[in-house]
Amino acid sequence: MTSQTWRTIGARQWSSEIDTVTAAIDAIPLPEVEDDDPLTLPSLARFETIAEWSRSTPDGQRRSRLIEHRDKLRRWAKYADTMRKRRDAFASSPHVHPTAHTFDSWIFGSDEHAKERAAVWAWCTRWAVEQSKRRDRTRNVVLASHRKGSGKSHLAAAMAYECCLAGQWVAVWPVNEMFRAVKATFDNRSKTTADDFIDGWQRCDVLVIDDMGTHRGTAWELGEILWPIVDARCKHDRATIITTNHAPVDEAGWVAMLGGDQAETPGHIERMVSRLREDARLLPMQWADWRQRKTENGR
Repeated sequence: MTSQTWRTIGARQWSSEIDTVTAAIDAIPLPEVEDDDPLTLPSLARFETIAEWSRSTPDGQRRSRLIEHRDKLRRWAKYADTMRKRRDAFASSPHVHPTAHTFDSWIFGSDEHAKERAAVWAWCTRWAVEQSKRRDRTRNVVLASHRKGSGKSHLAAAMAYECCLAGQWVAVWPVNEMFRAVKATFDNRSKTTADDFIDGWQRCDVLVIDDMGTHRGTAWELGEILWPIVDARCKHDRATIITTNHAPVDEAGWVAMLGGDQAETPGHIERMVSRLREDARLLPMQWADWRQRKTENGR
């Protein structure tokens, strides 16, 4: 059962229990206290009498406990409804679910890079198993290649797909689509908010950020969108998979991958690089375009 499902069921259960508790409260009659003028608001004397009754009698104490319990249920139901709306808005957006790319459809090839492709595939497969079973694993994975068609997105989607099959909340988003989705919420007709998206990207079990480095991040995009996501995910040890055409082997490489300029946004860039490098595995994938290999093999 996914997190989205249990939150929805939980909201229904709380609503039902609230009705049950309300019926139990209504079944306990209040003491009869006559007001000086029945046409005016209840007098202070009436409130004081009922308060004393609630403190000193078994029925009053039980009624007070039920009211307190109902208030608590209402708060939880409101929270569940808020989270359900955020998740539903997030799930109805494009790129949330992993593609049909799987580990089984990976092309190993038979050229001089076949062993390298097999080694990367094996590492990603093991990572997906560990993540699916909630075991200790490398938190951040970077699939890097300056060549198009090396299979970065394929492996990232396959890793996410395995975790999705295990019941985890998975999201796959190209970085430019993330920025566009947030900016689209500024339209007055939008039914979602920027927080709906950012909250989803922060909370999902596995987040794949595809094509990192193809954007030119502004100070606002890096500071108000990307930084809160990276910071929250690292603090809560949530897995993040990044695909990029850059080679983040040093500080300059990480800065280029994040699409920023240290001179313009030094604080955000430095903090993000520090968070991501803290527990990361870089997997270089420097081999020929797999689409070209398929053409050459007549497939």
